[in-house]
Amino acid sequence: MPIGALIALIVILGGGGGASIAAQGSLPGDALYPVKVGINEKVAGAFKFSDEARAAWDSNLAGVRLDEAAKLALESRLGTDWETKLGTAFKVHADSAEARIEKIKDGGNAKVAAALAGELEAKLRVRSEVLARIKDGGKKIDVDSEVRDAARLRVDAEDDEKSEEADSEGGKNSAEGKINAASNVIASVKAFLDKQGVSTTTKAEAQAKISVAEKLLADAQVKFSAADYSAAFDLAQDALRAAQEARFSSEIRIDLKIGNDDLSGDDDDDDATSTKSEDRGRNGEIRGGVNVDIDL
Repeated sequence: MPIGALIALIVILGGGGGASIAAQGSLPGDALYPVKVGINEKVAGAFKFSDEARAAWDSNLAGVRLDEAAKLALESRLGTDWETKLGTAFKVHADSAEARIEKIKDGGNAKVAAALAGELEAKLRVRSEVLARIKDGGKKIDVDSEVRDAARLRVDAEDDEKSEEADSEGGKNSAEGKINAASNVIASVKAFLDKQGVSTTTKAEAQAKISVAEKLLADAQVKFSAADYSAAFDLAQDALRAAQEARFSSEIRIDLKIGNDDLSGDDDDDDATSTKSEDRGRNGEIRGGVNVDIDL
């Protein structure tokens, strides 16, 4: 039995369910981290039965591994060892999510596949931005290639979705549904940003993305009124993705407790507020605790 799993078993048997709950906030190198990844996540994953649920679960875990890398980097504790392990685990989860989304698409449910791929793309894109702006922030973890893979998968699924509803009425319904989805996410993000406790910096960065989303949504509505349903669909999807990025960006900054001095200035080459995806145009220092080898 791997030492990490053995430690996890001892902790669970000795501490009961409380250890499992406490493990949720642990980071790599903490005594309870093996419980988090070796027991909590595996047990939760065992109850994800459908391809859709498992794709969403792997997408979530891919984001969790990147957030762990960011948290360690903010404490200057990431180190080469954990950077490599977290990068490998991230890729495993991202690839698994993409494979399941591909299966869903090929199974004839392009709408669900497009939604899952779009959310994965947005989730990874904002984390790539955060890691790039943290000193020693996991620069060796290749997030961008997974972003591109998710974007290509999203575009393919969207094309299939539009093909499935190629007739005029079907195209209209599809575009209208995408416009409504984008509008709902924009509204939910704006409501979240109005909550007390959201910092000025977090709000400003999210609002910049929301402004992009609102402009795209307005353009989509113009195209929809002109019965150009294909263009309306594409613009609404871009609006939806921009709004999702605003949501994930806010959530990450709050979860990581990022302050104004934690991130470098915006990179001049950063296209975070681009209205189109580039793919669309068709050491080992360990955080306090024990240093164990575990299977992420």
